[in-house]
Amino acid sequence: MASCRMGGNPKISALDPEGRVWGAKNLWVADASAMPESSGVNPMITTMATARGVARNVARDIGAVEPLQLRSEGGENQARL
Repeated sequence: MASCRMGGNPKISALDPEGRVWGAKNLWVADASAMPESSGVNPMITTMATARGVARNVARDIGAVEPLQLRSEGGENQARL
């Protein structure tokens, strides 16, 4: 874990927020090493969610799927508190 951190700054992280390796084209990381630090609990589900998110980004970049529109971008079906 945390050996290939995901982050917003290439000076302190190996991956961008979408899972791409900074400065390398078509190189992605989709495992627990992308987590910024150890969670202290079993990371299985978090790792699976990270891998799914990165896989979606890869599929989007190669044109296999449409870009995902977040509900907050559409303005409808938003949760209300």
